[in-house]
Amino acid sequence: MKKLIIILFALIATSNWANAQFSHLNDVELKTSEDYKEYTEQVLDCSYYLLMTPFDKKDSERTAATEFIIRWMKGSPSCDFSVSDDIKTLTEEKEELIGLYASCYAKVYLENEESTQDITEITEGAVSALIQYCNNPSNKIKPTKEMKKRLG
Repeated sequence: MKKLIIILFALIATSNWANAQFSHLNDVELKTSEDYKEYTEQVLDCSYYLLMTPFDKKDSERTAATEFIIRWMKGSPSCDFSVSDDIKTLTEEKEELIGLYASCYAKVYLENEESTQDITEITEGAVSALIQYCNNPSNKIKPTKEMKKRLG
């Protein structure tokens, strides 16, 4: 019975994500700190969508979600985000992997916003989530050589 409930929940969640629409976020203007605060839930929704669905370069909603996350993180007065040389090496500077890293970073940052996390903890959590996502063959994106090294 417990297994059936989990399967039903997964099916419902998957069908909800299949209908996700993020292209409207292209029109959102982020100017003030209140604007950024107002859209934190949408950033989390975008992150969940990206990390719960297989990679598909042709998915326009995926592109819109990624672009919104990056735009939000670059301008947010509360979020200190950058792509370090270590992350560039880890992702081999592939655009789709950097986008996924940004999504992981936003998710870790926003889910732990109330706690006092430093950038190192957020980065480590984001890297771990990225490697986990890429290591799952059903996500249709392969881990880089550096990711494989870190897996051990």
